[in-house]
Amino acid sequence: MKKNGSVYVLRFAVNVVLVFVILNTEEYLHDYGYLAADPRNHGAPNSPNGEMKNAILKFQSFNGLPQTGIIDQMTEIKMRAPRCGVQDLFPNEYRTTTHRKMHTLTWKISKYSQTSKFSPDQQRLIMSRAFKRWTDVTPLRIQETKYNPTLDIRFEIKNHINHKPFDGKDGVLAHAAFPPGDYIHFDDEEDWINGTVGGYDLETVSAHEFGHALGLYHSDVPESLMAPFYQTFDDGFTLHWDDVVGIQRLYGKNLMNSCELSYRSIHAAMRINESDFVFVDHGFVIDGRNGKRLAVQSLFPGGPDLVQAAVYSRVYSRAYLFKDDKVWAYMVSPNGKFNLVKNFPKYISNNQINAPECAIKFNNIDERIFLYKEGYLYSFYQEDVYSKDGYLANKYFRGVPSKVDAAISANYEINFIVKKTAYSMLTKSRVVSDKGKPVDFVFKICPNRVRR
Repeated sequence: MKKNGSVYVLRFAVNVVLVFVILNTEEYLHDYGYLAADPRNHGAPNSPNGEMKNAILKFQSFNGLPQTGIIDQMTEIKMRAPRCGVQDLFPNEYRTTTHRKMHTLTWKISKYSQTSKFSPDQQRLIMSRAFKRWTDVTPLRIQETKYNPTLDIRFEIKNHINHKPFDGKDGVLAHAAFPPGDYIHFDDEEDWINGTVGGYDLETVSAHEFGHALGLYHSDVPESLMAPFYQTFDDGFTLHWDDVVGIQRLYGKNLMNSCELSYRSIHAAMRINESDFVFVDHGFVIDGRNGKRLAVQSLFPGGPDLVQAAVYSRVYSRAYLFKDDKVWAYMVSPNGKFNLVKNFPKYISNNQINAPECAIKFNNIDERIFLYKEGYLYSFYQEDVYSKDGYLANKYFRGVPSKVDAAISANYEINFIVKKTAYSMLTKSRVVSDKGKPVDFVFKICPNRVRR
């Protein structure tokens, strides 16, 4: 990167040149809540170095960047990325829980986009789909109206009355008012599209702004819809667990679309053909195909009264249940019943793995199954554990919790469960996230449950 007059010029090996207007870092950090003093105030001194460094650190922390305390290349690129115009941080005295008092809301597009290729009917359909993201997971009813709406949607450019001006293409894409405010504005100089190539997906940006209008602040979870910077999602995406937790904290759950998991403790879990089986409360299992809670032995005839670990092998097409020093193997019949395999249960040869904490399946192509206990992994190979010594888990899977209640393996991901929190590990990275999420958002229970 080199400075060239009043712009920065970035050149890449593929002969792509990006030209950026110089970024006023202090103004940016103030506008988004990281720096208290506004450098545009007449006669205001520059912020002391300590305050600037602290503001930069807060920005980097909130947005998942290395915390260097300086405007390095990654930080500047992030600051230049397209984003929502609502600030990220608020002083404590202003950051109160806001929500709409009524659960039936109305909306109207009072000024349609004049620059996009969408007709007015298409624009209304996109808004309706975006609102549905939130009504799917809450008891809210949000309806279009021709009259005075709760939420007023407008496409504006540059200066528009009583609101911060838009900045033209890229930069700030849209902004919205928190309750009880009523405005939701989109920058009509942007290239609004339906998709991921050639502009900004209007449905994604709309869903984000509607989150603000319902009372949500920006999230520091980068994958969530309410993260401040624009990102693309697959068609038909559902809300990230962080978005769902936030909106349900304000309005409650949509009981028509949810399948409640009722339990006090989790002991084991396994996924079979996109349905999860969760072993809970010393002798019960929740059947993910229908959400029913059953005694373990009623779903797994001849099985243990309590399951300490469970895993499903695609190689053997068998479900394995573990308790103390024994393993049970089950085949699933075409009608969905579990049948105990002949000569099971069997004793496990290695008595060091007595009462495993969990079982995990690593890699779907070259499948390997491990039992985990007290920080060590033991290979479950050809339906037994032959090696006497285990492998130190943190040597292979960095950040594994020292004590695990259960684990569940999915395609290229393992979730380690501690009480009611799940810690995710992508099998490619082999690093366990230190940011836990509510365990209910890990499980696939009931086919109609809304999740991402």
